[in-house]
Amino acid sequence: SKQSVALATRRDNLNYIVVIVSVTGEGNIGEVEVTDRLVNGFKLNYTGSASSVAVTYAVIGGYDK
Repeated sequence: SKQSVALATRRDNLNYIVVIVSVTGEGNIGEVEVTDRLVNGFKLNYTGSASSVAVTYAVIGGYDK
């Protein structure tokens, strides 16, 4: 269930927060986890047994300026 997410704007560092705004799915979603953060993306994982999951998120920070 791990999915790579590319950031539209590359960050200067890893000091950014990914806020999960909404989650919908078919079945038990469990928890949504943000893993493997990089300056150009991250991975999302859900712990449940859902057959599909849709996530809306916002990325805050990650810039030196």
